[in-house]
Amino acid sequence: MNAFVEEHLEVFCRHLPDATKKEQLVGFDIKKWWGDVSPQLDKNYPVTELPQGQMTRTQLKELCQFESGWRDWECAVAIMAWGVQRRNHGVMLFNRFKEIEPIIRDMRSDILTPFDAYKRFDQIWKQPKPLGMGAAYFTKLIFFCEPSHNGYIMDQWTSKSINLLTGENIVYLSDAGQVNKWNCVKNYETYCSYVKELASKLNTSSEEIEIAMFSKGGKKKAGWRQYVVDHTNK
Repeated sequence: MNAFVEEHLEVFCRHLPDATKKEQLVGFDIKKWWGDVSPQLDKNYPVTELPQGQMTRTQLKELCQFESGWRDWECAVAIMAWGVQRRNHGVMLFNRFKEIEPIIRDMRSDILTPFDAYKRFDQIWKQPKPLGMGAAYFTKLIFFCEPSHNGYIMDQWTSKSINLLTGENIVYLSDAGQVNKWNCVKNYETYCSYVKELASKLNTSSEEIEIAMFSKGGKKKAGWRQYVVDHTNK
């Protein structure tokens, strides 16, 4: 495993405390997001009392626990809303939910590792018909639904960050900067290994490393996000 690029690592370390100092409510209002998506679906889903408002990571982990009483599809709804998934992509996803539901069930039941889950998601993702999500979103499902939470979210910003910090193309990105379909489970395993190694090096948790790599976007970007934008071509 290659060493990290010192000049980038130094900047990352400087911004690490700000990125992880307070857990945030994130995403769309879950109930409202589902209220926009569900009327457009090909089939009717059961009546649900989904939470209203946004959630923190801790709250979402608790919702996704096998013993929580929430159904697999309700967990997926909460995760997609937390991740700010576009409504039209949500329609595509939940019209094909029957294909991914067994993966979520097996993860929540703790009989499927994050990497086995990635392999199964990947097989569905690479089919010619649109799924409504790629690796950025199904790794969110992996992170929250698999009880160890050791499969980390691999979206465009965490991927750009790990590529910058290592000086390698650990995660393949499209011309638009998105995580593309060339990323097999080996890419995901390598990505997660680097997240863990960085956490060990900086004496923090792997989840905090992932949060810090994602940083904060918008018009007024957080320091690390702006640094990534300034030092990548996408």
